[in-house]
Amino acid sequence: SGKHHLVSCPAELVWNSDEHICDWKPTEPIPDCGSSQAINCRATTRWATNGNVIVGVGNELGRDSQPLNLPGRIFIDIRYGNNVYVVDGNNYRVQKFFGNSLASNGITVVGGNGYGSE
Repeated sequence: SGKHHLVSCPAELVWNSDEHICDWKPTEPIPDCGSSQAINCRATTRWATNGNVIVGVGNELGRDSQPLNLPGRIFIDIRYGNNVYVVDGNNYRVQKFFGNSLASNGITVVGGNGYGSE
């Protein structure tokens, strides 16, 4: 069968085995979340009112390597060091943060040169 990887999700995230992503903890436990007949756990999950910043800088917007401006999707690479990739919408880039030091500066891996034409 397929390969299995040890998954370590950063901060307040938990592994969602149905979606194969790190996901926010539900504020209330969902009893049948692990069963194949259960409804999508993400659809019934509510955001916590107290979260932790795992990448970026608190409430600061910017174009430098650590602040984000309209962060969108997040991807956690569980295969190679739990690096975190964040789509930084208003800076038109994807930032990579190393899993062993999420508080460090990000590296632009895609874009970063302004709005594209295609």
